[in-house]
Amino acid sequence: MEKGALKTAKQIARIAVMSATLIVGKFVLSFIPNIEVVTTLVIVYAVVFKYESVFATLIFCTADAFIYPPTLDVIVSYFIYWNLLSILVATLSELKVKNFSVYLVVGLVMTALFGVITSLIYSLFYGVNFYAIYVAGLYFYALQIISTLVFMLVGFKPLTKTLIRIKEKT
Repeated sequence: MEKGALKTAKQIARIAVMSATLIVGKFVLSFIPNIEVVTTLVIVYAVVFKYESVFATLIFCTADAFIYPPTLDVIVSYFIYWNLLSILVATLSELKVKNFSVYLVVGLVMTALFGVITSLIYSLFYGVNFYAIYVAGLYFYALQIISTLVFMLVGFKPLTKTLIRIKEKT
């Protein structure tokens, strides 16, 4: 196998593993409303694997539409949010940002933005007042922000360190 093909095969394998862990990570916690590890995983993958993470989020969003009963507003919101998060963090990583606090703030702000995006898309698709929908979801958005905070504090550094080590060995 030539070097270019080997690199491509490794990239495909990484993207497959990232996609699978995003899907499984969401599934494992799906019984607890708005507690999710996907934000932390996307951030970690984008820090370590940069723009390859965007392919993983695209696959995650597509698979999610098949696993859970989809509505068009959720599908659109997911494709906007998860890919925006991945691109933003990959760009920061490309710019050599290494400060955990930056990624923590990005994770928390983006998680808060998730509520805005989903409420906005829902209100546009179904003609419902944005503010009513957003206020109705505040409790759930707060849970998402708290779960992002916890998972980032507990998982970001060890996962990033481990994946960097694995990436360097392969």
